Amino acid sequence: MKDLSFSIVSHEGLYTFTDTLLGILAEHDLSATGIPAFQTAVTDHFDAFDKSLKRDRKDALTEELVRADSARDDRLIGFRMYVEATAYRANPDWGPASERIMDVVRRYGVGAWRTGYAAETASIKNLVADLQQEPLASDISLIEATPWLTELQQAQEAFDTLYAQRMTQEQEDIMPIADSRKKLVASLRNLLNMIDLQHQLESAGPLASIVSSIDELTTSTMITARAEQTRQEPE
Repeated sequence: MKDLSFSIVSHEGLYTFTDTLLGILAEHDLSATGIPAFQTAVTDHFDAFDKSLKRDRKDALTEELVRADSARDDRLIGFRMYVEATAYRANPDWGPASERIMDVVRRYGVGAWRTGYAAETASIKNLVADLQQEPLASDISLIEATPWLTELQQAQEAFDTLYAQRMTQEQEDIMPIADSRKKLVASLRNLLNMIDLQHQLESAGPLASIVSSIDELTTSTMITARAEQTRQEPE
């Protein structure tokens, strides 16, 4: 069976290799071999590595959260400015409708976008909830502010999704990625060695197909790793 040089494989490459390998093994009944115990060890260490990798990407997630917060700020400010402007329309019904809506905006803080994440979230959710109820819902429709309100709600929901992901990562007890990678690689070596030994004892049957698939996976992983290594080399 072909050897994989784990040392040059990136974290993402290791993740893809392990995920694909476990998928290959899952397609076969290996209960009569000694492989399942090693397979379980890899699965456990892979789960830990997955959590470490996600936390390692936390900075990127934080940047996404900042962008999502900025987007909802823009939608909130834009909504308020649009409603204020509609008070000057010629239609005599628009002024009173605009003022009723602005009463709600002022109730939840005209400057909510300047507050912290939790405070702004509460303000926006309360604002949207009130404006979706009658008679304010009709006022929103009258002054043609529905698209603005919809965009504000969508921006808040996008922020909520990212914020929940970030909080989940912070609350989990996750080992450093260097440690989880080392444990995963060790368990992968044990598993691959066991598969190779079993294949030497029984070269036919499902093990032949498994080894062939693993060799193909190893080849593609090494090609990708070497290409990444080349790109990172200074000119």
